[in-house]
Formats: sequence, C-alpha cells, structure tokens
Amino acid sequence: MNNNTSFTFSKFLSHVLAFLNSIMLLNQMSQVVVIASGYNSCDYVFDSSTSSMQKSECLLEKLKNFVDKDESLSPEESVDGVGFSLLFDSLYMALCCILNHKQLNTQNLW
Repeated sequence: MNNNTSFTFSKFLSHVLAFLNSIMLLNQMSQVVVIASGYNSCDYVFDSSTSSMQKSECLLEKLKNFVDKDESLSPEESVDGVGFSLLFDSLYMALCCILNHKQLNTQNLW
C-alpha cells in the first residue's frame, strides 16, 4: 500500500469534527452525541446539549481522557477475548440516548 494514501487517526478525527459541525450548522436544534468504544470500556464522549466549551476542544479533551482511562484499566477489568471492542455496549448506549431524547420531546409536546 502506498504511504501517500494512508489515513491517520488525526485526519479521521478532523473529518468527524467537520461532519459534526455541519450537522450542528444545518439545524441548531440538532443534538449530537459521540460515544467512544474501546477494548475495556465505552462512554459518552460528547453531548452537544450539555457542552459549554468549544465543541471541538471539548470533544478532543474528552476523547483523550477516554483513551487514557481505557488504556489504564488492568487486564482483570478488561473484557474477555482478544481484539474485541465494546461495540454492542456502545450501540446500546446510543439506543438509550435516542429513546431518552424521543421521550423528552414527547413530554414537551403535551
């Protein structure tokens, strides 16, 4: 594979930030939630409805904290298996967030 075509994580993250910013610009009422999934944990990294800092700075800071926390967990606390992430848990967290958001919107209508 040619080295010029490699896609670094920092490039990937800059594209994700541009995508999130475009969603927020299209509709100010949109809510963006970013969930990180690692080998040992998963967590909400960013929620646009609760953030008071600059959006990208908040996301980068929380992502760094998540990576540090995930790497610091001991093997006894990690998930069994080799190379598996907690993708299912992250998807479950996303579903709960969506359902909670829908429930709040439904209550506001009444």
